[in-house]
Amino acid sequence: MATIDKINELRGGSSSIRFNMYAETFRLTMESNPIYGIAVKPRDYFFIPLGSHSTYLGAFLKTGVIGMLCLIYFNLKFWKSYFSIVLKPKSQAMSNTTAALCALSIFFSLEDLDAAQALSFLYFVLVGTHIGNIKSCNGNS
Repeated sequence: MATIDKINELRGGSSSIRFNMYAETFRLTMESNPIYGIAVKPRDYFFIPLGSHSTYLGAFLKTGVIGMLCLIYFNLKFWKSYFSIVLKPKSQAMSNTTAALCALSIFFSLEDLDAAQALSFLYFVLVGTHIGNIKSCNGNS
């Protein structure tokens, strides 16, 4: 825990605002509509919209538990299919796409998917490429 505290102290102001925003996002969603969310990101609380800086919290705020679970399910299903190919003997699925998808997956835990449209576009292009590779590896068209 001491390492996390040291990292947070490096950018104390930024970390403080970020964690306050996370808490406010969770509080507002739970008070307003935890099942379906509130559909939009309010800008009344901080100089950045609530739900920013975390794809999962953003999904929870905008779409509630249902939307967040759908996003988590999508990611789990994607990574399960990815590793089912990668872990096969003689797999050729390891590539630059792998590194990019891993990096973007980590990035979207700490940044909102809909904030950077170019990165969102890149992520889903890579996901589509991967799905196409799975189909070609399995002989499907």
